[in-house]
Amino acid sequence: MQKEEDGSKYNKWFIGFLIVFIILLVVLAFTSKSSFKNGNVAVIKINGEIGFGKGTVFGSSVTDADDIIGFIDDADKSSEIKAILFEIDSPGGSAVASQEIVQKIQQTKKPTFAVIRETGASGAYWIASATKHITASPMSITGSVGVVASYLEFGGLLDNYNISYQRIVSGNDKDIGTPFREPTREEKDIFQTAVDSIKQIFLDDVTKSRKLTPDQVVIVKTARFFTGAQAKELNLVDDLGTKADAIKYVESQINETAEIVEYNVPEGFFKSLTGSSMQNLGFGVGSAIMQQKVSSKIDVRT
Repeated sequence: MQKEEDGSKYNKWFIGFLIVFIILLVVLAFTSKSSFKNGNVAVIKINGEIGFGKGTVFGSSVTDADDIIGFIDDADKSSEIKAILFEIDSPGGSAVASQEIVQKIQQTKKPTFAVIRETGASGAYWIASATKHITASPMSITGSVGVVASYLEFGGLLDNYNISYQRIVSGNDKDIGTPFREPTREEKDIFQTAVDSIKQIFLDDVTKSRKLTPDQVVIVKTARFFTGAQAKELNLVDDLGTKADAIKYVESQINETAEIVEYNVPEGFFKSLTGSSMQNLGFGVGSAIMQQKVSSKIDVRT
């Protein structure tokens, strides 16, 4: 009899816990997107590596292009939002992800602005350049209008252990980029042509958006990074200042006092419980360390 009572209590406790757990999941599902308050200026943050998917890089945040595009859509459709400010602290990342955000900004009906804080380089600068006005810290790192394609190659290491790569392909260029052998001169030329093509799309877009002169293009196309102060001289940014300065400029453009609405993706349920991320992504260009999977995939980054 006692065992039946104990079993009944256990079942009730378990069912109660399960109900609470399900309620938490439902609440988190509804709050997994930004919690929006009434306001007239949307602030969308571009932090860390730019790509597709969520995760962290050694504790640093990663910007999912799909999230950003969704935020832009929401802000653009909102009758209350008068302007969109992109708060940028990113070294760049995926060329495709960066360009998709750029194209979305270019299609937006609301006035768009950007503020570059610590870093707004490469793909992150590409995003900033698509806005109407860029404010940057004079000490920030920006520019780096270029592309990198890279992969690991350890054919020499295999030779040291008397391991050979047996090549069976259906086309002569099918295994281009394989890490198991050194690329041929022709393959290196193919890589370079592809990188130059992507870089030209990037450069042309920035040149048009920023109305760069031919002399400025000559400097920018070296893919150098610049401080905010240097970028100002090259017309890569409009003003030097802080986030507060950027907000003041936005206010002057909409003729209203800014009431900020921050668009954020909150931490996932398990991360909020454990304090750690269950996902990791590789670093992009602008990082001192790069992680890559051992495969034939070519890592193309802005």
